[in-house]
Amino acid sequence: LAQSSDASAQLWLEKEQLQALAEAIARMLMEVRAEQGGDILAESMPTSNPKPPDFPANPEVELHVGTLGLRYDPQRDLIALEASEPDAPDGEPPAFRCFASRSQMEALQVNCVEVIAAGRPRCPLCGTPLSSAGMPHFCPPTNGHQKLAPDEE
Repeated sequence: LAQSSDASAQLWLEKEQLQALAEAIARMLMEVRAEQGGDILAESMPTSNPKPPDFPANPEVELHVGTLGLRYDPQRDLIALEASEPDAPDGEPPAFRCFASRSQMEALQVNCVEVIAAGRPRCPLCGTPLSSAGMPHFCPPTNGHQKLAPDEE
């Protein structure tokens, strides 16, 4: 979610995209701190920022994300988050762009990690989301030799 005094936007991402975004934000923030001679670790951990109660039900921009990009503007000390639709032609400007401070991006990164952690656990072998922890599923790396739970035998 993004909101300014003029507009609001809601971007829809897959969990894998959200994880890649969280990692990219962390990497960019670390690089910016290192370039500016700052400490590698953040001074304080930002707090969670769930959906604001005043966020509109129908934002002006609603976008299913195909590609994401981050850019840093050192003159303004802002990070741009850019998103394009899945079927956007190469070279076309992004459908969405917003600028945020480093502290806002740190808060976004924390929210991304919280959302990812709240999802279903994944199989450590194939990465498929599990219906519930420990329940068997079709897992190609086990080559058909996965043991069933006692009540399924």
